[in-house]
Amino acid sequence: MDPHRRARVTRSEAGGSRWEVATRELPAGLRAHVRGLLGYSEAAALPCLRREFPLPQVVVIIEFGPPIRVHDGDGTPRATPAGSWPA
Repeated sequence: MDPHRRARVTRSEAGGSRWEVATRELPAGLRAHVRGLLGYSEAAALPCLRREFPLPQVVVIIEFGPPIRVHDGDGTPRATPAGSWPA
């Protein structure tokens, strides 16, 4: 990995939500163990509904900003994550 290479940033806006996703090539030492790495920021004026489908991999979310509020399908709040969790 070239340490001077910058991340690729994609921004979009739709339906009252806006988000930004940054990706960058993985360091050689992580490639055998990590499939990909990305950072994102998302904002919406109102709560949004999102359904995540199962994947044959583990997704780990690490929060560096305000907590993400997660609710079950019936709208019941789940336990508030403490900074990171597997999704």
